[in-house]
Amino acid sequence: MKIGELEKRTGFNRKDIYKLIQMGLLGQPAKLGSNQFVFEDGHVLALEKIAQLQRPETDDDPKFRSTSRSDGPVSTDGKPLSFDKKKQIMDKAISLFSKNGFENTKLSDITESLGMAKGTFYLYFKSKKDLLIECISQLSANVVERESWEQLRSEPDFIRRQRISLSQFLKAFPTFNGIHILLAASLQSDDPEIVEKAKDYFRMLSRWLRSDLKRAIDDKAVREVDTVIMSALMLGMAQGLGTMISIYPEYTKEQGIDAFIDLLQRGIISAKAEQSKAACWEVTDTSGYRVRLVDLLFDGNPHLSIELGQGEVQVPCERISSLRIDRSDNGLMAEMAIDEGQNRSFVVDGKSVLSGRLGYGVYKVHMERLSTIFGIPETENTAAEP
Repeated sequence: MKIGELEKRTGFNRKDIYKLIQMGLLGQPAKLGSNQFVFEDGHVLALEKIAQLQRPETDDDPKFRSTSRSDGPVSTDGKPLSFDKKKQIMDKAISLFSKNGFENTKLSDITESLGMAKGTFYLYFKSKKDLLIECISQLSANVVERESWEQLRSEPDFIRRQRISLSQFLKAFPTFNGIHILLAASLQSDDPEIVEKAKDYFRMLSRWLRSDLKRAIDDKAVREVDTVIMSALMLGMAQGLGTMISIYPEYTKEQGIDAFIDLLQRGIISAKAEQSKAACWEVTDTSGYRVRLVDLLFDGNPHLSIELGQGEVQVPCERISSLRIDRSDNGLMAEMAIDEGQNRSFVVDGKSVLSGRLGYGVYKVHMERLSTIFGIPETENTAAEP
C-alpha cells in the first residue's frame, strides 16, 4: 500500500510515520523507484501498537485527554507532544541505567531529571521494562552509521573493511558502552524477555563480523577459523580498545586501530594470501626507465578500477602480480595478472595517473607512458629505489 492508504488505515499522518521510521521505531518500507515507497500490513499493526502505547491507562482522566491519533497525544494545556520526547526519555534512561543499573533506577529518577510528569512518561512507555527493551532495540540499530554499510559491502579487502567497521565502532563506543555493560549483566536477569533481548543485542554486534569472516575465508584472505569464536574475540578486543582509549587519552583511535589490524594480520590472515601480496612494484615506462615503488596508487586510490559490464571491479594494488600495457589503433589495452593466477584484459585510460613512493620522494606517471608493472613479494623486496 502507498503512504496515503497507510494514513487512512492508521490515523497517523505521513510526517509522523517518517519520523518513526527515522527513530527506528517503525520498519523501513520497500522502495520502488527513486521516491516511491510501499508499506505492508505489518506497518499497520506496528502503528496500531504505537498508538496503544500513546493512549493513557485511564481515558477518563482529563489530564490524559488526547485528540485524534493523527494529531498525536497532547498535554494538559492542549499542546501536542513531540515524538522527539520519546528519544529524550530513552537517552536519559540509557544514561541512568548505565550509571545506576536497571534495578536501582526509578521511573521518578528519569522523569524528574527531564522535568516531566509521570503521566507523560506513560504516554510513551507501558513500564520501565518496556522502556529498557525499546532502548536495546534502538541501540542495536545505531552502532554503525548507515552510510558506512554500503562502503563496507563494496570494499573488496578484508583488512580495509575491518578498519572501517572498527573506526565506526569506536566512534559510537562512548554512547553505548554504559548500556553495553548493563546488557552484559542483564544476561543473568530472572526476566526471560530481558535476557532474550540482551542476547539479541550481542548477536547483532557479532553478526556482521561472522559474515565478514566467512566472506574473507571464501576469498582465501583468512585461514579457516571458527567464525563464532573468532567474532567474539574480535568484538571483545574492540570493546577493550574503546575502554583503553577512554582511560589513556594519550593514545589515539588510529593507534588503537593499527594495533588491532597488526594483531589480525599476524593471527588469522592466511599465509598464502600474505605471501602472494606484492610489497612493492617494479615499474617500467615506455623509454625503458625502471623504478621500484611502494604504496602504489591509481588516481590516488589504493586500487585499480576496471569496467566489468555495466559496473566496475576495484582490484587492490597489492593483489596485482603484473600489468602490461599494449598499444594499438584502438587505444591502450592492459593485460593484468592477479595473485591467484587470474588474467584479465581491459581498456586503459591513458590519462590516469599511477603514483608510488621512492626512497627519496613520490613518483608519478600517466598510464599512457607506462610499459609494465611487476609486483614483488615481500620476501624479495628491497628498499624502493630507481
